[in-house]
Amino acid sequence: MVAMREKMAIKQAMREAGIPGRGGISALPGFVLDLPGRLKRALNIVANMAQKRCQLTRHTVSNENTSKSLKTNNRCTAYPSIFSRLSAPIFVAVLLLAGGVAIGQNLDQESPAASQPAPIPASCERSVLFNFPGIGPAVPSSSENLRQTPIWQVLGSQAFFFVSGMTIDADGAPNAYHPDNIGLDDIANAGIPGHWEGIITDRTGEPLIQGPDDPYPGYYVSCTSLTDRTKDRTDPERYVDASKIPYIVLPRDVAYQGGAQLGDFAVVVNLRNGKSSNAIFADMGTMGEGSIALANNLGIWSDARQGGRRGGILYLVFPGSGNHQPRTTDEIAAETDKLLASWGGAEKLTSCAANMPAVPVTAAAAAAPSTGPAGPAEAPAAKNSDAPSQPPMVHGVAN
Repeated sequence: MVAMREKMAIKQAMREAGIPGRGGISALPGFVLDLPGRLKRALNIVANMAQKRCQLTRHTVSNENTSKSLKTNNRCTAYPSIFSRLSAPIFVAVLLLAGGVAIGQNLDQESPAASQPAPIPASCERSVLFNFPGIGPAVPSSSENLRQTPIWQVLGSQAFFFVSGMTIDADGAPNAYHPDNIGLDDIANAGIPGHWEGIITDRTGEPLIQGPDDPYPGYYVSCTSLTDRTKDRTDPERYVDASKIPYIVLPRDVAYQGGAQLGDFAVVVNLRNGKSSNAIFADMGTMGEGSIALANNLGIWSDARQGGRRGGILYLVFPGSGNHQPRTTDEIAAETDKLLASWGGAEKLTSCAANMPAVPVTAAAAAAPSTGPAGPAEAPAAKNSDAPSQPPMVHGVAN
């Protein structure tokens, strides 16, 4: 009962002194500067009330027991000194509490976004547009080595995407091929006599060699499917330079069924490290192939002879977005950024990449990777190799 009276006395003293109780913490910063006066008044009120109660108790018990009355009197006379000694620690504690609350309130007001939840990535509702044979998950009831790559299309969009590896294409670079096989790429990847694909030939079928006024005299004139038709066919600058322009290569059937045309734009993501690059569709060839410049942007070993990756590369293509002409890197970046933002942005692309189905690994893909400048993590892909690997976890998409 005595303890209850003491609590009530303290509450009354706090109210009279203007100190907020439970539920009034938010008001603390407002009266911090007036704390010394308020604290002194509160302690004086509590001490006086306690002293009065003790004196009343002393008179009540003094007739019954003299020693008990003496103890009570000693306790009453001790109240003022006790409260005097407690005033300083209590003042410091309350001041620290008020300062902490004030700082917390200021932080909340200055950074409201900190308390808001992170945005949820855009969903990637998709369906299989078609399957391209040669790489991908094994088809049920078929040979283990018969694979397919599903070509996906997001609902409500003409853009399509797929996950594959990346072999390195040097076509279009003026120093791609040389008669002595000292170019960026092996001459075998340009075709065979009588059926050259990566270099220009004369009317008799013989490869054309650059002259003294060309960028690399003595090298073959390397070509791409996408050309600048304002320049002569023997001019090395008519073609898209793989060492400077990030471009992708698509099989003819994939381009046809997906509605893509030469000069259309694309975004390519390395799911291993999250790096991304804008690109242009500049050459026809095998599934999962990109230029030297594209590989460099994605952090992939860009050696056209030995570099590349066996899997984990996402290609997003925007059909009908180009003008059938080569573009500069600045034009490719500007156009592709607008297309990606209209399609759903990097968040949507991240969502699509993170939810890609697993791709089984063949025995060829499970072979030990070669070692190159990109390190063992960036396993190279052999030219025209169809060996896939499981797409790694997405860490983010860089623009």
